[in-house]
Amino acid sequence: MARGTREEEEVEELPEEEAVAIKGINDKEISARVKEYYTDFEEESLTTVDRGQIRRLARLEIAADRAAERMTDGTLWSPNQAKSLSETAAKLSSEARQLADALGMTRKRRIADDGSDIESYIPTLHRDALKFLQERAVAIVCPHCRDEKAHVEIKAGTIIYHFAFEKEWEWKSKCPRCNQWFSINQDNYIEFRFDTLGKYEDSDRDTGSEDGEEDAEDLQEEI
Repeated sequence: MARGTREEEEVEELPEEEAVAIKGINDKEISARVKEYYTDFEEESLTTVDRGQIRRLARLEIAADRAAERMTDGTLWSPNQAKSLSETAAKLSSEARQLADALGMTRKRRIADDGSDIESYIPTLHRDALKFLQERAVAIVCPHCRDEKAHVEIKAGTIIYHFAFEKEWEWKSKCPRCNQWFSINQDNYIEFRFDTLGKYEDSDRDTGSEDGEEDAEDLQEEI
């Protein structure tokens, strides 16, 4: 008696609902899904086992989708049938997730493979977010107060506009300190950007340090 294919044998070993879900899938559907998965890999790095696992993953995910669809296709299922379908969809989805994780296709696994974990990944996110703010965020700061010798900066808010350079725009505000109006727009927003204001602060610190040294030298001469 001729034996069936390995996939057919696997289906025969499954519980009835799971077997029904998988038997309705044709090779064309599986191949299309496998082709999508291959884009996540360098194909020359895949082993024969990897390819077999990816094909199995495609079958499991399609089957899970089918089982979920059967629950909402308008058929009047009995409570037991509905429960069986729900459990089947959940089990197939769980197996698919586990297989995807084993293949390194999940985000959590990719982070782990990079030698990272959540504890070390959060600081990375923090640094990236800070860099983004420094390069893109615009501080609502009165330029009149900032240009004073005391260099007063009262940050009244922040503007993050993704088209700050490309689109014409303007923000007008009245300073609560000096009561003068000022505007931030497409032409001058770089002066108010976080990284630019940071340079002002660095300059002030350097100037303050030099002034302090000069004062100390003058005092020493007097003594």
